Amino acid sequence: MIPPYVSLKTISGWIVMLLVATTLVAWMAVGFDIADARVLTLEAAGRLVEPAEKRAYALTGAALLALQVALYGALATGFIIWTYAARSNLRALGARRLDYTTEWAVAGWFVPVLNLVRPYQVIAEIWKASDPATTEAVAWKKAATPPLLQIWWLVFVAFACLEIVVLIAALSAGDVPAEFRFARGVSILADAGAAVAATLAYFVVTKITDAQDEKWDLREQYRAIDEDLLVLTAEKRTAPEPKRTRGRAKSRIGPLPSPRPPQRDAAWELAGTRFDADTAVHSSGDGHYSARIDPGWWVVAGPNGGYIAALVLRALTRSVNDPERRPRSFTLHFTAPPLQGPARIETRIERTGRSLTSVSARLLQDDRLLALGLAAFSKPHDALEYCHAPMPDALPPEQCPLMEKHIEIHDRYEQRWAIGSPPFQGGDQALCGGWIRLPEPRVNDALSVAAFCDAFPPALFSSVRHGQITGGVPTVELTIHFRTALPRVDAYPDDWVLAVFRSQLARDGFLEEAGEIWSRDGVLLAQSRQLAVVR
Repeated sequence: MIPPYVSLKTISGWIVMLLVATTLVAWMAVGFDIADARVLTLEAAGRLVEPAEKRAYALTGAALLALQVALYGALATGFIIWTYAARSNLRALGARRLDYTTEWAVAGWFVPVLNLVRPYQVIAEIWKASDPATTEAVAWKKAATPPLLQIWWLVFVAFACLEIVVLIAALSAGDVPAEFRFARGVSILADAGAAVAATLAYFVVTKITDAQDEKWDLREQYRAIDEDLLVLTAEKRTAPEPKRTRGRAKSRIGPLPSPRPPQRDAAWELAGTRFDADTAVHSSGDGHYSARIDPGWWVVAGPNGGYIAALVLRALTRSVNDPERRPRSFTLHFTAPPLQGPARIETRIERTGRSLTSVSARLLQDDRLLALGLAAFSKPHDALEYCHAPMPDALPPEQCPLMEKHIEIHDRYEQRWAIGSPPFQGGDQALCGGWIRLPEPRVNDALSVAAFCDAFPPALFSSVRHGQITGGVPTVELTIHFRTALPRVDAYPDDWVLAVFRSQLARDGFLEEAGEIWSRDGVLLAQSRQLAVVR
């Protein structure tokens, strides 16, 4: 789950006050150190120093030291909290593939030796990922670390090292005046370093805080623009076509026939999108559901496998009837091509455990078995997380060409070609993909993602030319692994996802095809694998 964005203005305001106080006290300490060093030098030269004067210097030095220690403690605590909060904001700001976790924002300060570099690495990542210019999810990785940050960290490390030298020198000085003078001289450098480091830290804190607020405001503006576009798009889709006439209308006998309204069933009207209507199921009790196979999803000799997968998965989801348990794995074996018209889906809960539900399904028309399905639904739970799969490089959808539409199903999606050679162009490898979404505003959930897993032309088509394949590539078995709970909490209608498919082996009349579905901000949503017949 992505944490909500929280402005750093309040905590940075407190830190700025502490930094200003630290800077002033540090320069006061420098003045005191210089004066005290002068007294020690005169005393070493034989000048008698009054006890009252020595006592005044001692009290002033102790007071300044106590004040510095209190300020350093408060500033260190506040700065660590600020670093943690700034790192927590990065995902809400759209940054992905971050190298350091929020835990490192705290722990990095306390691990010996590693704390010489890790806090700097975390803050440098925060700086780059907070830049309003890095609008894409991983664009921050290409940003340069500013010299200000590098100079600040070098000064801070130098100050910390000098403070350690001062402490060691003061403890080992004993009654040797020369050692005291050396310690006081190093203390001058340390206090001056503290003042410079605090001044530079002021710019680091304020610049990151302002950058995060600016980037968040930009994201909110983009989201508002997207929502306005959705409203305009929806109005455009539902608005009646304007009448077009050229010159004077010809007279005709009898009234004009009234236009035939679009044929939409009750499910479509209730669902609001054609996809939801065409994958609608109606319970008839006992885990049985009625459905309708719509011809709008046809490819060659039958409906698309992704469409059938979404239809069966909807029935399985209804059967599980637990919103906390989301689809994690779904396998569908196609036994016969469905026909247009009514169908029924028989589901069965095979087992329900504390966190995992296994459920099966059979898709039938009359007594003809069309598909067998098995799925696992599970609650999320805390465990080790990693993702070594890199998101494929692709231009943003706005810069990619629209896919040509040749068959009925091409009207069911909006697709933009981004990866691999177009079909039948004889590319070097069986690789294809691009951006995809439904044509009507709808948040991407497990059903639409399941459909996307079989929505592009077979990857094989990208590596052959016209005439090398005489028939289609019907799916025998399709397995989908959902790699995150869907829909995502930060999803919104009209999201594009990136789908990429590749095939590495065709033999004995069968081929395999592996697919990945990525969110625009770099999250792997699903992985698919299918076995298909080559005709």
